[in-house]
Amino acid sequence: MAVGSRYRVERLLGRGGLGEVWEATDRALGRRVAIKFVTGAMQYPEAAQRFAREARTLASLRHGSVVTVHDAGTADHDGQTLPYLVMELLDGATWEFSHVDSIVETGARLADVLAHVHAAKVVHRDIKPANIMICADGRTVLMDFGIARDDSSLTRTATTTGKYFGTPGYMAPEQLQGRAATPASDVYALGIVLVEKLTGHRLPVTQLMPQVRSSIREPVLSLLTRMTAARPEQRPSAAECASLLRASETPTASRHVPSTR
Repeated sequence: MAVGSRYRVERLLGRGGLGEVWEATDRALGRRVAIKFVTGAMQYPEAAQRFAREARTLASLRHGSVVTVHDAGTADHDGQTLPYLVMELLDGATWEFSHVDSIVETGARLADVLAHVHAAKVVHRDIKPANIMICADGRTVLMDFGIARDDSSLTRTATTTGKYFGTPGYMAPEQLQGRAATPASDVYALGIVLVEKLTGHRLPVTQLMPQVRSSIREPVLSLLTRMTAARPEQRPSAAECASLLRASETPTASRHVPSTR
């Protein structure tokens, strides 16, 4: 498949309910890129709106841990108009499947990028291992801003049909209750990701069995307890998380425990 005269689409990289990501060649610049298509835009107009918002959000962010956007547009394919987004092609695998040398340092990198995103008045709303790319060049990249919202827009958590915006296993209590997602909601989700990676249990710290909780050493344990607090106002900012994670040096930081999923 060709997209205009510029892109030659070659290999499917991934497929979701409403979209696909393909590897392609940018003929104009002679580079490999990833192209994300919305395949369900006709059946679900909201998907196209969400996709356009993702393109604008990504284009507004300038950070080494946010995927770079090169181009956007629409393509005609089999009588359908497919919105597409051209992004840098990342070499790596998501944190569902990747090993990292330091879970704590990886968490600090993610907290760094969240601090940048939050400073831009954007809430990601779907922090989870599947949306975190561990690259071969050492970068940790936060992906999939398809449901991110800015402060000037509605930040509702569920659709009128009751479908959640986000992944319930990582969502903060306020989101599950139908309240607006805030930067503190992203901090909670990151805390759950780190607890899961350190212990194999996808739970807030206060719900861990004592023997599991004791496997996370201080000061990381205290920080993760705050990050996964039930009340948003009790959670630290992403910038504070990054600082405290980097300041901590514990044996747990270099240990990788597979998820129990």
